[in-house]
Amino acid sequence: MTAELGIGIVFVVLGPLLAYGSFMAWTGRWRSWTGELLLAPQAVPITVMPFMAAFLFLLGLGLLGVLPSALRPLAGIAVLLTIPAFIISFFTPRWWGPRWYREAERPFPPNIKDPLTALAVQADLPDLPTRPLPDELRGRPIDRWHGNLVLRDEPGMRHPFARNGKMEGDLALYERGVTFVAARMATRLDGQPFDPVVVEADAVLDVRVVPAGAGPDGKKRRRTGLRSLFKRLVIDTPEGPLLFEVQRAEAVQQEIRKAL
Repeated sequence: MTAELGIGIVFVVLGPLLAYGSFMAWTGRWRSWTGELLLAPQAVPITVMPFMAAFLFLLGLGLLGVLPSALRPLAGIAVLLTIPAFIISFFTPRWWGPRWYREAERPFPPNIKDPLTALAVQADLPDLPTRPLPDELRGRPIDRWHGNLVLRDEPGMRHPFARNGKMEGDLALYERGVTFVAARMATRLDGQPFDPVVVEADAVLDVRVVPAGAGPDGKKRRRTGLRSLFKRLVIDTPEGPLLFEVQRAEAVQQEIRKAL
């Protein structure tokens, strides 16, 4: 296969994909692009994307040698229309676009499901009030480990930096107990306060290690997307077990047992 044929096949496939994305945007089935960092200032899916889809598809047919001569001028027209569409995309006047877009309240709220947007806007998000740690579990800990508190073994978090069913943060060991404090960015992006987990020394019934991907009972859960390769740490309490994913789980287990 020559390079020309390969590029033609790519364009023939890419054109309909762009057209599908534009269709989803015009019909309102896809609206998250309005708040994404790369697309928020420019209404690309409802301006540039339709004409680029037509141009790439026709160009691909031309490279494959199957474009009828009567349709060849349409490729040039699509390119010419892309220029004013690109200009319109920057200003997005009120008269342009589908009804849902014209009547929507602007500016659109940021879509924090988009990783780039989440990184860009997280500094502007307010800090969420949470329950403070008790005085005896503040200050310099004996040791601290970064990891995840496993809340559930299925998807549930709403922002791109949270792993499925887990909250990122720091597990800290003190002389009088252990704490887990969620990462500041994780709580702000999730949009909900997450109180610190506090387990006083007397409430630590046992500290165990279970295989990667397993629940507190040691049995592996059904896989839902990417799974950590680290073994999991279980802290048993009167209210039930707490499940953590940390590196060197056995070493963490031994250190907590030694201290408490």
